[in-house]
Amino acid sequence: MSKAPEAAKDWYLTFFEGLAADLWRNACSPERTAQEVALIADALDLDSEDPVLDLACGDGRLAVPLAQLGYRPVGVDLSPASLAAARAFAKAAEVELELWQRDLRDLPWPGRCAGAFWLGNSVGYQDAEATTAILKATASCLRPGARLLLHSANLAETLLPFLEPRVRLQRGGIEMRARNFYNEKTRVLTTHYRFRKGEEVEEQTAIHHVFTLEEVDAMLTGSGFTPLARWASPLAEPFEEEAEEVWLLAEKSCA
Repeated sequence: MSKAPEAAKDWYLTFFEGLAADLWRNACSPERTAQEVALIADALDLDSEDPVLDLACGDGRLAVPLAQLGYRPVGVDLSPASLAAARAFAKAAEVELELWQRDLRDLPWPGRCAGAFWLGNSVGYQDAEATTAILKATASCLRPGARLLLHSANLAETLLPFLEPRVRLQRGGIEMRARNFYNEKTRVLTTHYRFRKGEEVEEQTAIHHVFTLEEVDAMLTGSGFTPLARWASPLAEPFEEEAEEVWLLAEKSCA
């Protein structure tokens, strides 16, 4: 494979199924999840029973423990398989989740939520225009002064210094092999994945638009947010140049 393979524009609709979903479900340790949940509650300054918007909620990894703590997550995702997994997770945990299969640019709850978070590297699944539209839709759902927490390891500053052409790892008995193709002109990363569990093999291709921190700050500002902080981990450690991930906190303008 000498050049980047083709990926569907809406690749994320079907990516999180089968072995890929099983692997990502095992990618974060319980300790890491607990740290992220604690940061969400603290950084967003949530009170008990506050509705909080979970953008690209996936299988409910964060929404379920937030519900267990007494908050009211409103999960939005486009993947039917991920939402089905979130419903099953919530049922097993004996909590209620409000889950919606919707485009993140179409969030019809003006002023409803006390905070929002968009984690798991999904910032960049779409181009700058669509990403800005998502941020504007998010702002419309938030009360004045409410906060938004973003996370990514795939911004230019956190991705490109560490990008390897080939990656291999194992989680939960699943082997993943990935080949990365970064186009400097378009600033799009294409990744071809091969998952194996025993005799079962699946292949997937994903694309990621690689924004800079400055570009994300500009999108936030243009969508009605004021950037507040940057951290390098869910423990709110200061962000420095060698960090491999970034957490961005912003606040909806009161005007």
